[in-house]
Amino acid sequence: MYRFFSQQEYSEKIFLQGTDAYHIANVLRMQTGEKMQIVTSDRYLALAEISSIKAGIIELKSLEILDKFVKLNRVVLAQGLIKGDKMDYVVQKAVELGVTDIYLLKLSRCIVDYDLDKAIKKVERWQRIAYEAAKQSKHEVVPRVHEIKSLSEFLTEHTVNNLDILAYEEEQSYSLKACLQSNALNQDITFLVGAEGGFAPKEVEQAVAQGFKCVTLGKQILRTETAPLMLLAALKYEKEF
Repeated sequence: MYRFFSQQEYSEKIFLQGTDAYHIANVLRMQTGEKMQIVTSDRYLALAEISSIKAGIIELKSLEILDKFVKLNRVVLAQGLIKGDKMDYVVQKAVELGVTDIYLLKLSRCIVDYDLDKAIKKVERWQRIAYEAAKQSKHEVVPRVHEIKSLSEFLTEHTVNNLDILAYEEEQSYSLKACLQSNALNQDITFLVGAEGGFAPKEVEQAVAQGFKCVTLGKQILRTETAPLMLLAALKYEKEF
């Protein structure tokens, strides 16, 4: 069953507009009487039925409250910018694996660089990808893709006193498995991943000074688009299985 996200609080009548309304009417070609799941802004999951389809507006009638989501612990991915469509792939798969926030970082060894206008358009694109992935994977929230920041800006704004993990190819002994198994996982968790060129030593020092733990992901060196997915999949395994 399809799932959509509404900007309004739970009500007997729910309206969808914009791209969602277009998708329902013109791509999925759904008709009145068909049902879908709706997640409202106040975190209710409802079973709803299409009441009417008008130009740019879908009206739904709530049939049943299926769930009331509790506040999620944040699972944050802070990822160094990578080139081409690899960033699209990371955003999509990270959302499928349960991330709640994605930060894009301009690190000293990043290959790509964007001017302000292009950066804004890129973030808008990645937010759309995150939204579609959240619908497809039946996420409880639409993860937020934050604006591109430097590592210093990210660390300054970052909340400490949670579990902060940095995937570092130079770390030899402290494994991701050991880190996850020795820490409580019912807290906010942040994964910090470098770009194609990895982290500069000063950047690692900077992150460690702010409480990040360096972990190894094994003997093999993973591509930057593979590392975050391994981190998130390992967390999902430890928390859910």
